[in-house]
Order: sequence, then structure tokens, then C-alpha cells
Amino acid sequence: MKPIFNIHSSFPDLIGEAMVKHRARFLPWMALQKLSASALLLLGSVSVAQADAQKPQRIVSLNLCADQYLVAMADRVQVASLSTYARDADISFNAEQAADWPITKGRAEDLVRLQPDLVIASRIRRPAIRVFLQTRDVKVVEISPARSLDDIIAQTRQIGSAIGQEGRAEALLKDMAARLGSPPAASGLRAVHYQPRGFLSGQNTLVSEIMAWAGLTNASGQAGVKRIARLPLERLLVLQPDVLVTNARFASTNDLGNELLRHPALRILYPDNKWARLPARLLICGGPSFPEAVKVLRAAVGDVRG
Repeated sequence: MKPIFNIHSSFPDLIGEAMVKHRARFLPWMALQKLSASALLLLGSVSVAQADAQKPQRIVSLNLCADQYLVAMADRVQVASLSTYARDADISFNAEQAADWPITKGRAEDLVRLQPDLVIASRIRRPAIRVFLQTRDVKVVEISPARSLDDIIAQTRQIGSAIGQEGRAEALLKDMAARLGSPPAASGLRAVHYQPRGFLSGQNTLVSEIMAWAGLTNASGQAGVKRIARLPLERLLVLQPDVLVTNARFASTNDLGNELLRHPALRILYPDNKWARLPARLLICGGPSFPEAVKVLRAAVGDVRG
């Protein structure tokens, strides 16, 4: 029996005839589909462009601690300048990354030249800078010293929002949490952060938070110190801490401020293995440097335990 049609040869022809016959009906719909796709792409591009336009594009940092956040979260093209200390490897956590970022001394004439649309600074500013910011329509974000992990979390989100990088702020916090892990059990070791000229870091300080995350108890509370106070050597010896935390940068220099740290009594009672040295770049600011500071101090505590 002869088939009605050869499916391999006739069916495509039939479909083609149908499409030609009804082409006029489908043309408007096809054109609309193409237009809708193009419109969606255009709207997406406009939305991205509008979002980028709303982000500050000439950010100036007048604060070393703000530098950390900008290097970690901002687009490079958003930043007109970091602070003058951003490239100082002794005190800047991001010195290496900031090597090719612009910096400024933070003078009023620098701000006139840079024409910032956002300035991040501490609450304490030079009078000329204060006048400049008050007489121009420049948004200012003021940050205070972070003294706890909660402060760091809040500050990360504050700056992330100000620079239009909320997503990166949350990603940074997630990364920091992963690096920190769970708070360790108390080691049973008592420590103090004893600085040049006999200054002691109290309970409500960043270094005290770092100590806690390293499993140390800050013994300064027994001396009644909440922030920073000078403590005579005799009172320190009465406290009898197990560990002395000090700044690695200063401990090795021969200035008069370090003379107290080289006192014979300290050297007899506290040999090298009872000193935990943290570089200044991990102690000056809270922020992205916090997990690294905890890591370094935890390792030092391990050495003390032997």
C-alpha cells in the first residue's frame, strides 16, 4: 500500500507551507518578542548604570582604620585617596595592597584638589579640615575606634552601606567569621598588654577583645583599668600576669619609651617565652585585620604553654 505521504520528505514541506501561509499572523508577535528581550537588556543595563552612579566615586579616607575597609570592599576606581599612612608597613594592615593606591596627607588643600563626594574620617579632625567639610556639600562618615567584634561588625556594615557595597560588606563579615571560628575555651592564662612608658590597655579596648578570642583573660581589670592608663612597674609585678603582650615594633627599638620594658625585674620574671608580640599593624585598628591578630596571638599563647 502506498503511503499517504513520505514523512521524511513531505512533512517538512507541509510545515514550511503552513509557516509561509500564516507568517503575516506571527510577524507582530515575533517582533514584540524581540523588542521585549531588547527592552529587558536595556533596562538591566540602565539599572546597573544607575546603581553605579549612586555609589560615591571620589572617596577620600582621612583615617588609617578606614583604609582597611576601603581596600577590602571598594572598587579601586571609587577611591580618590587613602590616608597618608596607608602604605606604612609598620602600622598599616593593607600596606602591600595599598602600594599602588593614591594617598594624601589629608590637608584642606588636598581636599580642594581631590573634590571628594565622600570623606571617611575620625571624629577628631584638624580645624581647617572641619571648616572645609562644613562649608561644602560633602558627605562625611565618622568612625570611632572599634573596641569589640560587635563594633567591627557594625562598622563594616556602616562603611559598606556608605560606599554602596553592602554585598561585599556581608561577604567580608562571612569571611572574617570563618577565619575566627568559634570562641576558644579560656586557657586559664592571665595577660596584660604592657606598652612603652608603662601604659596598660584596659578591659574596654580592642586588644582586650583580641586577648579574649585568643583564650586569654585580661588581668588589667584587677588594676581597675578600663581604657588606657599608666601603671607603675611595681603594680604590674603585684598583678603577676602569666603573659605580657607587647607591640613587636616597639619592643625591639632602643628609645626611652622602651626602657621600662627592658627593666631587669621584667627580664628575670618574664623570659622571652612569656612575651607575646603583636605587630602594631594588627593592634591599631579593628576591622579586616582582627582575625589575623587573633591568629597571631593564639600562636603566641601556644608557645607560652610550651
